[in-house]
Amino acid sequence: MENTGYPCPACGAPADLRSGCSGCGRPPYPPAAEVIRLDREIVALGGEAERVRQTYQQLVDRLAATRQRRDRLAAAIRAQFPLPVARPPAVAGGPPRPVPAPTPAGQPPAVAGPAVLAGPPAMAGPPAGAAAPVVVGAPEASTRTVQGLLFVLGGLLLGTAAVVFTAVAWAAVGVAGRALILAAVTAVALAGPLLAVRRGLRGTAETFAAVGLLLVVLDGYAAWSVDLFGVAGWPGTRYAALVGGASAAAALGYARLSRLTVPWFAALLAAQPVLPLFAVEARPRPAGWSLVFVGVALLNLAVLVALRGRATGAALAGRIVAWIAHAAALVAAAGCALVPLALGRAAGTPLLAGLPLLLVAATLLGTAVLAGGPVFRAVAAGLLVPVLAGALLRPVAELRESLLLVAAALVAAGLAAAVRLLPAGTRSGPRVGALLVSGGLLQLAVLMAVVFAGDAVARSLPPWRGAAAGPDFAWGWQLPVAVALTVAAVALLLPAAARPAVAAAGAAAVALALPAVGPTPWPLALAVDLAVGAVLLVVAAARETRSWTVLTRAVAGAVLLGHGLLVGLAAPAGAGVALAVTLVAGVVAAATGRGGSPVRRAVGGSAMLAALLAVPGGGAVALIGAGAPAWWQARAALGTAALLPVALLAVRRHWPDLSGYASAGLAMAAVLVGLGPLAVPADEPVALYAAVAALLVALGGFRTRQPLPAGETARRVAGAVLLTVAVLAVVPVVLTALVAPYGGPPAPWSGRPVGAPDPATLPAGLALTVLALAAVAGGWPRPAGGAGDGSTVSRGPAGWWSATLTALPFAVAAAPVLLLAAGAPWPVVPAVVLALGVAALLLAALAAPRPLLVPVTAPVGLVLTGSGVLGLLATRAGTLAGLGVLVVAATVVGVAGRRAEVRLAGTLVAVAAATALAVTAPLAGGLPLRAAAFTVLAVAALTLAVAAALAGRWHPTAATLDAAAQAVALVGLLLTAGSLRHAAAVCVLWGAAVALRLLRRGESAGRRWAFAGIAGGTELLGAWLLLAAGGVAVLEAYTLPAAALALGAGTLALRTRPGLNSWLALGPGLAAGLLPSLVSVLVAPEPQPWRRLLLGAAALAVVLAGATRRWQAPVLLGGGSLALLALHELGRGWDLLPRWIFLAVGGLALIGLAATYERRRRDLARLRAAVGRMS
Repeated sequence: MENTGYPCPACGAPADLRSGCSGCGRPPYPPAAEVIRLDREIVALGGEAERVRQTYQQLVDRLAATRQRRDRLAAAIRAQFPLPVARPPAVAGGPPRPVPAPTPAGQPPAVAGPAVLAGPPAMAGPPAGAAAPVVVGAPEASTRTVQGLLFVLGGLLLGTAAVVFTAVAWAAVGVAGRALILAAVTAVALAGPLLAVRRGLRGTAETFAAVGLLLVVLDGYAAWSVDLFGVAGWPGTRYAALVGGASAAAALGYARLSRLTVPWFAALLAAQPVLPLFAVEARPRPAGWSLVFVGVALLNLAVLVALRGRATGAALAGRIVAWIAHAAALVAAAGCALVPLALGRAAGTPLLAGLPLLLVAATLLGTAVLAGGPVFRAVAAGLLVPVLAGALLRPVAELRESLLLVAAALVAAGLAAAVRLLPAGTRSGPRVGALLVSGGLLQLAVLMAVVFAGDAVARSLPPWRGAAAGPDFAWGWQLPVAVALTVAAVALLLPAAARPAVAAAGAAAVALALPAVGPTPWPLALAVDLAVGAVLLVVAAARETRSWTVLTRAVAGAVLLGHGLLVGLAAPAGAGVALAVTLVAGVVAAATGRGGSPVRRAVGGSAMLAALLAVPGGGAVALIGAGAPAWWQARAALGTAALLPVALLAVRRHWPDLSGYASAGLAMAAVLVGLGPLAVPADEPVALYAAVAALLVALGGFRTRQPLPAGETARRVAGAVLLTVAVLAVVPVVLTALVAPYGGPPAPWSGRPVGAPDPATLPAGLALTVLALAAVAGGWPRPAGGAGDGSTVSRGPAGWWSATLTALPFAVAAAPVLLLAAGAPWPVVPAVVLALGVAALLLAALAAPRPLLVPVTAPVGLVLTGSGVLGLLATRAGTLAGLGVLVVAATVVGVAGRRAEVRLAGTLVAVAAATALAVTAPLAGGLPLRAAAFTVLAVAALTLAVAAALAGRWHPTAATLDAAAQAVALVGLLLTAGSLRHAAAVCVLWGAAVALRLLRRGESAGRRWAFAGIAGGTELLGAWLLLAAGGVAVLEAYTLPAAALALGAGTLALRTRPGLNSWLALGPGLAAGLLPSLVSVLVAPEPQPWRRLLLGAAALAVVLAGATRRWQAPVLLGGGSLALLALHELGRGWDLLPRWIFLAVGGLALIGLAATYERRRRDLARLRAAVGRMS
């Protein structure tokens, strides 16, 4: 807790910030308490500062001790190694060495970087992490680098000089001189390095040794050029080889004598062309050149072995050179060895065609063993296997080409067996090579088997026409043997876990290759495919093993069964047998695999899916075999597909874990059967087939327990596809039944149309009926999963409603189509359509809210109602009946609708239908169109009365009906176009009706004003129309009634609305009364004396009335009119006055203005203020 006590500054007694002084009673004094708190904080900070000072002093002492120890060690090192360190000279004018500033007394010295230690480079320089001092003109390369560069340049110049001398200046010297010069120069060049080595000048010795050895080669050239000892008569390549060999031997001996490095490289480089130069004279073939280059490679290999284990830089460079030379020699040898392998003979016999390449591979393997690492050894051993296979097979290709396939398979099997006998540590590379050989041969054999299998299928096409026997090849028997041997070889080389899968794939490949043995009839090929495929499929589902083995067996079996089915297309019996075997094998595989691992269960489910697909195919193939027509074949497929929902339900009951695959099979079969008429030229209705298939799909999910099993997505997608196809197929027929059921859209009142039965539309009607059943089955309430009591997910009638509403569009669309197919006379089809549409709309408006109710029934009802009314327009009675039904139905909706917006919509539709009926009824009775205006006006008045009755309860509906009544009245007015008296009568009657409307109690003032304006405006329009009908041309006859109406309304508004000014209330009326007449006076060419007089009197009266009431608008508008009128009169009398009068009036005006200038200004300001005070 914080201490808030302090001594009282007045009396010294103890005090506290909460209670004040205990002695004199002073209130709490915070400054005194703050002083006490700061005293305590100063004491605490002083102790902390003392601790920090002690720590700092300890660090300073440690720094001084460390420096002393470092100086002692540096002095000892300098005494032991007194080698001077080259320091760069000081640069004139350079910056002086910085001198540390003196340390002030009482402060510790600043920490400085350590001084540079004078001694060897390893001990000198700044410590790690410190920046090296930048010295101007410091050396940028080491002395060793500069020395080596000079050596290289010097040796290059000397060698160039020697070459030039030998090639150019040699002829200018005699033979004795030449020999003397060569001997002297060569002796000096070779003796110099020996002396240089003794004096420690190794770099100089290496350079002169290189020059001396180059001179040895040039000596050989010089001897050739002067024909020393008759060597010019020898073959050039042999002499060059001798010179090269002698140079290599000399370099080798000189290297051992001098212990230098360059002679070793010279010997290695000089020895490279010796063997090829010796071989040129013998003119060897490519095989011989391969052996020569192999010899060069062995020479380099010997160098590599000799240098192995040496870690010096020279040894590393020697190994690099030897590796490059060895690789180049092997590449050249391999290139030469490929020639006899391609030609098929070496040394005159095919048996040795592959021997040169085999020697190259063996040399590479020896290199890997002697000088390579594990990866190199594995790669070399792996390359040896395919080379050995090629060497063994090339003689067979030359001598017994007909046996090449089986020989290759035997070689692959033998190599695989040999690789298996190798030790485990050396087996990896050869195994890869043997796999390349066996795998490549297996791919070739399988490809050939696939070609034979494709040929067997091609011979069975076109279907049902039989098939010829297979081709007869002399080597055909080798193909299944080769496939079997290569499969065995691959199985030997692969791990034991992969062998069952390889065996399964091999069995399938052998079965496909068996027809190559000879001219095999298609039933035999079919039997082999079905037997092996069924066994593989059943074994895959029955035996528990690794997943890839199961999948391989299953895929192999499926491929054979599929191939057998294609081959069986040669005859209906063959296809039927293939489908039957597929069905049986699928069921057996499903039964044996359902209890195993997930992979086995998937194989069993896929097999059952294939079995379900075989059912409709078997029905179609059976009728094909019986010779039935194409439509019966399609119907048989559709009929047998009806068994699939039953099978699916059985699978769900007994094998529920496979129900997803069964659902997918049903979906695929239904799609194939439903879309069959699109592919089979059977002239069958695709809509009906698709609808029946959709019904089968829906029955497959009938009363399926929740949650839905796996695979239901495929069934639903199939149902959607079939539904889409069926709907697209029946849409044209449905549109015809709705829009033109009797040959075309009927013209209004064109007479009773005549129809006839249309059997072509019957399939579409049946398809719609089937789709309705499918919708009911698909939307049927589903039992809850795990309930066990039969309870459904949708309890109560909600589930039934959903199913019914889903089927409703198809059912109502089927009715007119079936009636059209039956040839129902007019007006049965439009009447039924209208009744269905009205019923759907009434259901949507009156029924309790349910899911899908409005989204389904409302669009259906609107489409059907519109179509029915359109179909009834053919006669007057039909039109009146249709409109009457609409009026009654809409009225029912407007009165009994469950929601306010529904009632409002029904009321508006009722008004619109009643208006249409009011227009149509007089026209149907033969009356002119203007006569319909009064019946329409009656509808508007009735609507206005209904709005008045509803105004207290349903205000939004009442306001909408008021607006609708005005719109209907406007329609009635438009119907009187061409008859002003009828239009005037309509306006007068409607004005009276609206005037009665505003008398209803409870109306707001705003609505009363609106009704009053509409009534007055309508009456005014009626008056104008009557005046126009009577030919009245006086302007005031039209403007004064409007002005009087506006002034009356404005005066009433001024009395009832306190905040209203005269401009808004009276301005429009005054403008309507004064401005048209004033414009006529000012513009018209006639004098119009009476109009001028009456206008002036009216303007004066307006000004007086406004001045009396102090209203701004009447005073200004009336005064402005009087002023303009006065100016007009002045202008008319201008020419009647003498010219001097104008001068006199002007002079007097100026004198008067001058005499009363100040008073006029005051009067003008007073006038402005007075006008501003008016309302």
